Amino acid sequence: MNEPDPNLTQSSDTGLNEMFLDLDKIRRQLLANWVLVLGIVAGITFVAIAYAMLATPVYRSEILLASTASEQDGNQLAGLLGQIAPTSSTDSLSATIGKDQAVAILRSRAFTAEFIEKANLRQIIFADLWDEANQAWLADSAEEIPTLSKAVSVFDDSIRTVNEDLRRNLITLRIDWTDPNLAAEWANRLVEQLNEHLRQRDIAEAQRSIEFLNAELERSGVIELRQGMYRLIESQIESVMLANVRKEYAFTILDPAVPAENPIRPKRRSIAVLGLAVGFVLGVFAGLVRTPRRQKP
Repeated sequence: MNEPDPNLTQSSDTGLNEMFLDLDKIRRQLLANWVLVLGIVAGITFVAIAYAMLATPVYRSEILLASTASEQDGNQLAGLLGQIAPTSSTDSLSATIGKDQAVAILRSRAFTAEFIEKANLRQIIFADLWDEANQAWLADSAEEIPTLSKAVSVFDDSIRTVNEDLRRNLITLRIDWTDPNLAAEWANRLVEQLNEHLRQRDIAEAQRSIEFLNAELERSGVIELRQGMYRLIESQIESVMLANVRKEYAFTILDPAVPAENPIRPKRRSIAVLGLAVGFVLGVFAGLVRTPRRQKP
């Protein structure tokens, strides 16, 4: 049996002794500078807690939506046109409002600008620059007044979020704002305005189609063609009637937005713990780096 090498054993013992000596040196260094270490830990922790308590809380309201889009009307209209002109393209007439298009409009800058203007959100988003008493902007020049384009950018970047669940075919609209009641109100009103916007647009398109078909009827003498046009007109009239009676036109609200009770940020407990951890690390580092003063004899 091979006996252990005494040189290796002695080297291992020496390494352990040096490690314990280093740890003891660190301990004594920290004890010598304990006031500095404790001061840094307490100071940074206090700053973190103060920030967590004084930071403006942000609340999140969510509204869950399901698309009401259906290809049935578009396919029916395309089939009717195919009976009239089988060789013509029917893609443009099968464009009833779909989920992807509705979501794209919801995210669009044009629709967002319209929503901000109707709800007078520019004064709320840039409340620090708005004098409510005098109903005027606190700006020395016109260039300093926040524009509608800037309000749209802020709304897109930090206030509104639209998430799609492709597996369940659901859409979640989120509004983050400092006032929980306003956040819920904006979320619900956004969907209401979008439904109204798309309904009025489709009604106008259907009415233009009816006018065009009626004009074509007066010029056409072919019986088969006139019968097809009558069916198209009937289909457009049904579309107008459906749009007028269906309130949730593009999206059905499965779960409306309600005011949140707790803010999503700041996370006060997490910030306090993070401040304590950072303060401890910096305090230990400062305690190890600083050379303690020698006492005078």
